[in-house]
Amino acid sequence: MSRLEGKVYEGKPMVLLSTSPGARGGASVMAAAEVSMPFFGATVKATMSVGGFYDVFDLEKGEVSDAETKAQLLEALTSFKD
Repeated sequence: MSRLEGKVYEGKPMVLLSTSPGARGGASVMAAAEVSMPFFGATVKATMSVGGFYDVFDLEKGEVSDAETKAQLLEALTSFKD
């Protein structure tokens, strides 16, 4: 990002989420984002990478279908609210 003031997120809380059809769930991109977001002024409250997107998400219903993944997502979102 090209800005005079580099802290474009101004301390805003964030939950970083990534997913992919592969097993790692975008883990490499997540690692880069987790390191860089604070540099831009974000307060990272939680992160979550979900691998096997098509195995844990029901496209027809538009929701997470895997109970463990859903619980992890709710936990991440709860930490955002706190």
